[in-house]
Formats: sequence, structure tokens, C-alpha cells
Amino acid sequence: SRFEGLGPADLCLLLKSVKSKSSTAPASKGYPEGAERVHFFHYVVGLDVVDASHVSQYITSLIGAQDRGKWSIFNSHRWQIHGGAYCCFDAFSRCDVQVEVRIPGLPGVTSRAIDADGKERAMTRELWECARLSAMLRSLQHTTDMPALRALPLFSNKKSVEALLHLAAKYFEKGEMLGTSSQLKTGAHALCELFGGFLIRSRQLRLAGEVLGSLQHLYPTVMVEV
Repeated sequence: SRFEGLGPADLCLLLKSVKSKSSTAPASKGYPEGAERVHFFHYVVGLDVVDASHVSQYITSLIGAQDRGKWSIFNSHRWQIHGGAYCCFDAFSRCDVQVEVRIPGLPGVTSRAIDADGKERAMTRELWECARLSAMLRSLQHTTDMPALRALPLFSNKKSVEALLHLAAKYFEKGEMLGTSSQLKTGAHALCELFGGFLIRSRQLRLAGEVLGSLQHLYPTVMVEV
């Protein structure tokens, strides 16, 4: 409910199998014979969803970290990671942008968009940019009391701040599609509230006046943020 205007936090899923180390059964379709398949998931806010390659790096970093980990509690069992998936909701098109990593598999990384009717849509640059902006706005709005949530410090990176400025201005007219923020009560749409609020909180007052002032002809209500 806290994400209702912008959609849910991103979802990351890891696909694993586990079996007894004493088993000598051969593998079947990439999974060891007799192994139990297990899905692990967590939610994410703060990942910069630039493109499929960038998202896949996040998944492979998790896989690498778990491969190096010592499963001391499960010494009698063998764990194997077979890949993962990452889902990011584009609040503008109401599509779910999905990236899948397969180990092994060809192609190793695939991406697609699924609309509200469950139909697959071709991935476009605009879809990627709107999904990236949606994820950024959710990062500005996120709450820490959500279970299984990993919050990354997205805007400690200067390039991500610059990307937010660019994308927010580029798609500002689409902000009406998002409705108002559930956290802020200025009457402006969520893109205006969260973007303007970020500039003010980060003490970029001069920049806030310049950027928001330049958008006033598109959306007069923007000036309530200054």
C-alpha cells in the first residue's frame, strides 16, 4: 500500500537446488537428480535499473557472494545456484520489466516487458528509462519496515543524481499518470512531489529553483515545491 502510486518495490529471485553430498545421482536438465529446487527472494529499492546488463550484474554479484559463502549449517548438503530473475515495475506504462539470468544457458541474460493484460511487449529505450525513473522515485519514497527489503544508497552516486534530473525533466509531463504521493500532501503529482522534495532536502536550492521553474509551463503546480 505504501507504493500504491508507483507500484511495488523491485523483486529479486534466486533459483537454487540442494541435495545430500553423499548422493551420486547424475544431473537432469541442469538440476542434480534428486535435488530439491528452492526459490529465494527479496525486495529491492535503490538499484539503478539502467538496462539488462546492469541489472544482471546485481544478480551475478549475489550469486558470486553466495558461492563464496560457507554454508556451515548445511555441511551435509550441496547447494547450487542456477540463475535468477529481477522484476521492476514501470509505473508510467504499467508494465513489469523482467531480467533473467541463466546458469548455464544461452542466451545467459534475457529481458522482456509484460503489460497489465499479461502480454509481452518489445523492450524500448523509453520503457527502460521509465522503469529506471520509477525505481528512482520508489527509492525516494521507500519505507524501511517492509520485510525482506534491501535498500541501496542510490543517490550517493553523482551519476544517479544526474540521471534523475535528466529523466524527471524528460518525462515530467507523464507525471499525471502516477497520481499523488501517499506520503506528501501538496496536491501535486508524485513525480513533482518526490523530485522537488529530493532537490530541497539535498539543499540544492538554486538548482531546485532553476529546474522546477523551467517546468512551470508544463505543470504550474510545480512551484509549490519551491
